[in-house]
Amino acid sequence: MRDRLVHARESKAARAEPVALLFEQGRVSVHGTFAELEAELCGLVSGGDYAGPGGSPDRADAMVWGLAR
Repeated sequence: MRDRLVHARESKAARAEPVALLFEQGRVSVHGTFAELEAELCGLVSGGDYAGPGGSPDRADAMVWGLAR
């Protein structure tokens, strides 16, 4: 697999909304313990805000990019 440069057009929280629906529908699940990822996912707020730990939800965004492509 080759790396590909991408540019985001929406905020991290906005990009996560369709992926959140996949979790709600039971079509996606996380197996294992990922405390930092879970904290970031819980900090994403509808409307584009972030209220989680750290300055940016980078782990959550990486997961979203992986599931959305």
